[in-house]
Amino acid sequence: MGILLLPEGLSMAVRRQEPVQALGRGRVRAFLNKSTVRESLLAYAFMGPLVVILLLLIAYPFLNAIYLSMTDKIVGYPPIFVGLKNYAELWESSQYRQVVYNSVVYTIGSVAIKLVLGMAMALVLNRALRGRQFFRGILLLPWIIPTVVIAITWRWLFDLFRGLINVSLIDLGLIVSGIHWLGDPTLAMASVITANVWRGFPFFGWTAPPPPSGSGTSPCQASKGCSWW
Repeated sequence: MGILLLPEGLSMAVRRQEPVQALGRGRVRAFLNKSTVRESLLAYAFMGPLVVILLLLIAYPFLNAIYLSMTDKIVGYPPIFVGLKNYAELWESSQYRQVVYNSVVYTIGSVAIKLVLGMAMALVLNRALRGRQFFRGILLLPWIIPTVVIAITWRWLFDLFRGLINVSLIDLGLIVSGIHWLGDPTLAMASVITANVWRGFPFFGWTAPPPPSGSGTSPCQASKGCSWW
């Protein structure tokens, strides 16, 4: 195996260039490091005011509310710390436990149904259908309508005497008298969940990730790395 011998002048020039190249690389690294530090400082400078606003408007009221919940506070007098006494008294109340149960049922029921309907909406509208964008806009209307308008509309729909649902069912001969949708304990929860689902499921459908263009499957399914779910 032969050994390549360079002329003396050329080998000296190569040895001289090596420190210069190393120095150049060091300067480039230093410049990049300084640029990174500048960008980081600039990012913190832009984020700083937002973080302060969030701490003042969200974190402080939240922590202050937790503290007040552990005190015996009367307006005009300093609070007296009582620990978990207020929570213990609340838990002993059957009305409070019923409120907690209703909140859990309402939340889980609404989110589950909205998730199923939203995914179904996304799967249908992500197909190559004529007028797909038009139907997407129409289905988004419940989400963009103000909540107050939706609440008043559904209250009218569920009205015992003049509600559209009861009037329609009476005209069809399905019932004899109006159903108290919001006054009957067995129907009130389902009625409120229905109104909430109607308003919220388009958002789930819009935020669901679409499949790749030109393909009816997701990247995970295309690679055969997961099940259909």
